[in-house]
Amino acid sequence: MFTPEERAHLRSDLLERAACDCRISGAAITGSATTGREDRWSDIDLALGVVDAAELPNCRMSSPIGLRECTISIRPCIILT
Repeated sequence: MFTPEERAHLRSDLLERAACDCRISGAAITGSATTGREDRWSDIDLALGVVDAAELPNCRMSSPIGLRECTISIRPCIILT
């Protein structure tokens, strides 16, 4: 479990890494953080768009240095517009 400060730092770091990755077309914060309802048990929920869906298996972010524990779950979804 992370402190709220560690969680905020990790979320910021992940978004910064996504912004620097040319395979990522967009990012959105989802989950309890969007409504200001995070608590000590909250995880980090992000939705990332990829430029090329064929690259999805290659879009794995490395864990930041000093990270005690991290599980990054990538679940592909299709959004029709």
